Amino acid sequence: MTSLYDQLPSVREKRLRAKLEGMLEEMRLEKENALDALARKEAELAEKEAERAKNEAELVRLKEILDQHHIVLTP
Repeated sequence: MTSLYDQLPSVREKRLRAKLEGMLEEMRLEKENALDALARKEAELAEKEAERAKNEAELVRLKEILDQHHIVLTP
């Protein structure tokens, strides 16, 4: 039979292991949240880029119409 004194290191190890596992889980969740936030930002950026491209195409179309009618806009 082992004495209580001999069991103390294993108790400390278990507590330390549990604490480290908790910290690792917290870090994993933080990483997951950061990746989710990054994915949302990338989606927002793609949406804005698509809107910019759409606006640019509309601007080109309007300029072509003005050119067809020989209309010159001055600032």
